[in-house]
Amino acid sequence: AVHIRVCEVNAPFGDRKKGGLHGHSYWPPLPVKYYTDLVEHELGSYASSSQGHASSTSPVVMVVAHPECMESPEATALVDRFGATMHVGHAADAFYAIRSATHAVVLSCGTFGWLAAWLGKATTVHM
Repeated sequence: AVHIRVCEVNAPFGDRKKGGLHGHSYWPPLPVKYYTDLVEHELGSYASSSQGHASSTSPVVMVVAHPECMESPEATALVDRFGATMHVGHAADAFYAIRSATHAVVLSCGTFGWLAAWLGKATTVHM
């Protein structure tokens, strides 16, 4: 599975005038291409490692988002493009989802996701 943290919320999502999605002008939202390129890379790695092996599971793309970010352009694009599952929850839920990832994690800016990934079990973490 590829777990993706799409945003850190320090200000309401709709209030981009107060410093962007993250509430800080120095933490702008990452481009959708950042996420899509890394997900495609991870899905390609999954496909090549599974060739010739019977697999009962297919790769899963999970977008981990705070409720205020679930309708962000980044989350919407990933759901539309990869059929990603949305895991919407507050801090503890999102922290657990990232920490429990076993394959790959793709992070947004912010220390919250970084700490969860560092404490987690994922074999690959993209920052």
